[in-house]
Amino acid sequence: MPSNSITCHHYRQLSPGPRYLAQRPTGAKERETLMEWFIKAFIRASLLWFAAGIALGVGMAAYPPWIIYRPAHAHMNVAGFLTMLVFGVGYQLLPRLFGHPLHSRQLAIAHLFLANVGLAGLVAGFLVQPHNSSTSQWVTASGGVLYALGVVFWAWNLWQTFDAADARQRARDQSDQRPLPTAGVAAPKAERSGAIFPPWNRSTHSVLTPRRRTTSAWPSWRSPSPRRSASD
Repeated sequence: MPSNSITCHHYRQLSPGPRYLAQRPTGAKERETLMEWFIKAFIRASLLWFAAGIALGVGMAAYPPWIIYRPAHAHMNVAGFLTMLVFGVGYQLLPRLFGHPLHSRQLAIAHLFLANVGLAGLVAGFLVQPHNSSTSQWVTASGGVLYALGVVFWAWNLWQTFDAADARQRARDQSDQRPLPTAGVAAPKAERSGAIFPPWNRSTHSVLTPRRRTTSAWPSWRSPSPRRSASD
């Protein structure tokens, strides 16, 4: 065998793609953790509010005296369909764009119940208002307060997530750590020495929770010494 040849074993060590792909979680477990249950609940709630708003709109068109329920119809479609959809998509996408797990799942779950209960109070108050204005005032006010409190939870939760991602990025810059190289790109000195940032584990958390991994699980970036022939 020539002295400058590289065996298949050495080639497997130098190619990071197949070994990395083999360690990624696959199957039903990965599909189940792609989206948290409360995010799905937000999206389902938005569809239900949209259907209710459309049904009330059709009733208003078929029976013109129901035009007095127009505020309830508007809140079902705007605060119910559009805003609930924004909440769910925001919880799903923004932590991934920030590159950091969501700050608090408990706040997100509390927001789910506050938003739907509050919106139900708003809609009920608007439906009762043409018939009993004194009762509808406190119902509408209570629903509005609950809904607004949920919005505050949503904004604060995502803001804290963004701040945590920003702080981690500053710490990474100060420690001079770089992300893992892609295939065909030479690895920086920090990664060749073993200072590798751990990858994201999607099998345990859907919102990018880091997992510790030793450097032995990754292929060596140093070129192997050429195997000498027996004649040498």
